[in-house]
Amino acid sequence: MQILLRTFRYLKPYRKYLVALVLINIVIAIAAVIPPFIYKQFIDIISQKPLTIDYSIEVFKLIGLYVLVQIIENGLTSIDWYYSVIWRRTIRDGLIINTMTRAFSVQQQYFQDKTIGEIIEKINNGIQEATGMYLFYPRDLIEPLVRSIISLTIITAIDIRIGFLAPPYIFFHHKRVKANKDYLPQRREKEEKAAGSVTEALYSLESSKVNSNPLYILKKAKRLLKRSFTLQKIQIKKVNLYGFAGELLLNSAVAISLGFTAYNIYFGEMTLGDLVLVTTLSNNLLRPISRILQQQMRLQETIIGLERFFDILEAPLEAEHFKGNIKPQKLNGGVSFENVTFGYDHKKPILKKVSFSVNPGQVVALVGPSGSGKTTITKLVSGLYVAQEGKISIDGEPIVEYDLPSLRKHISTVFQDPFVFSDSIKNNLKFIKPSATNKEIKQVLKLANLYDFIKTLPKGLNTQVGERGVKLSGGQKQRLAIAQAFLKDAKIIIFDEATSSLDAENEQLIKEAMQRLMADRTTFIISHRLATVLHADQILVIEKGKIVEQGTHHDLKETGGLYDKLYKLQTTDPEKLEELDLVE
Repeated sequence: MQILLRTFRYLKPYRKYLVALVLINIVIAIAAVIPPFIYKQFIDIISQKPLTIDYSIEVFKLIGLYVLVQIIENGLTSIDWYYSVIWRRTIRDGLIINTMTRAFSVQQQYFQDKTIGEIIEKINNGIQEATGMYLFYPRDLIEPLVRSIISLTIITAIDIRIGFLAPPYIFFHHKRVKANKDYLPQRREKEEKAAGSVTEALYSLESSKVNSNPLYILKKAKRLLKRSFTLQKIQIKKVNLYGFAGELLLNSAVAISLGFTAYNIYFGEMTLGDLVLVTTLSNNLLRPISRILQQQMRLQETIIGLERFFDILEAPLEAEHFKGNIKPQKLNGGVSFENVTFGYDHKKPILKKVSFSVNPGQVVALVGPSGSGKTTITKLVSGLYVAQEGKISIDGEPIVEYDLPSLRKHISTVFQDPFVFSDSIKNNLKFIKPSATNKEIKQVLKLANLYDFIKTLPKGLNTQVGERGVKLSGGQKQRLAIAQAFLKDAKIIIFDEATSSLDAENEQLIKEAMQRLMADRTTFIISHRLATVLHADQILVIEKGKIVEQGTHHDLKETGGLYDKLYKLQTTDPEKLEELDLVE
């Protein structure tokens, strides 16, 4: 019940739809119970009384009443179906947008140990269950429940002995529900794991075909699906066993009811119309109860799906760590770390007592072995994570004092593998600045050394780049990301391995674009290729989460430390490397 109340809280704007559908279905249920009484009166008249004019008029009245009831019932059913579909779409779309909005605000730690497939499966199931519960349960649960209660009350009133079979039926139904509930959480978890495996396989089609063993990936997905299916088979066996016993008792009750009625007719205590009444009411009882049972089983699936959905909707928000007192209109770009310690797992710190200061407009290079904590530093600057110890400041103010969305307007990151939306080149830039004009877009593309390439495309800026930018080369995606950074015009720029794995021509074009972008901006450069950082204002050499060396290229080259070792590993001619460097 608690999970349903939580769901109603999220669906508060749509409660009027639920109230309308519940009222409609209650009227439908009442209307559905009226025809058996019309049948009884009709049979009693034509079987027991002479067909006089008065009785003929009474028969036609009953026929007219029957037609009227059917028109009301069918009309309301049509209205119920129509608005269920319309409102379901309204609620579904609203939930999708709300969930996306929430996902953008959830703390990054939540996503660390989850695959995109698991998250998508949770969202899809949760939205489907929430909309179904809100709109289809009035028709599939409320209406048959009201109808069966009225029918059972009348049948029991005819012969109270029928009610004696209710306790055994309730017992078997309870066992059925419990058997279903026991297996649902495990099954859902395994289904999400399987969906995650399938989604990963689809995302990595090209890489899997070339670099991996597709049979291994398929076997993994098949294994996960089989585990889920095995649990479901066990679940269904138990559920159906108890369900069969319960249905047998229910049908026995109806059979007994018909037997009692026939007995009473034989001794003149009941009429033939009463038999028709009991028969039709029994039908009104059996079919709704079957629907109710199905919906109760479905309700359990709904609750499990919603619980896993709320895992996302109620995940901790980034804003919980940020007070929102400062909403900067502009930044100078000063950054400082004071004894900062951080780990994705609190027991295993990645950064340990890290301290450094960056003046506005300076270029800072982060170098060191893989896994030393370079990218983690930039994630802390971006507010994706919060330091567990120490203090991070932007322009002299603790980062936690800032309003995070306002702060991020002044920070831009160019990733090693930039994400490109499946849309046109123009719209990929408008995602950054929706109000950007064609003139602004062309200008930033020129600054990013990408405009000459776009001019060669038949559709120019309107060229579709494919899913994840598959129609662009790695260097072109990098330059598109740099163009986005120019358009955002942020004061703090982060280059995360922006020139790795590129050919010489693309690397030169990107370095030139980087040089333009870094002008008068605070810049963090993460790079394993030291040719891109020789002229940084300061270089932070990081090893095992600590800054082991700090200074300019020329200072560090003289120390004979880790930086000098990395530098010599990359070239046998350092002077030649400096001459080729384009970031000055």
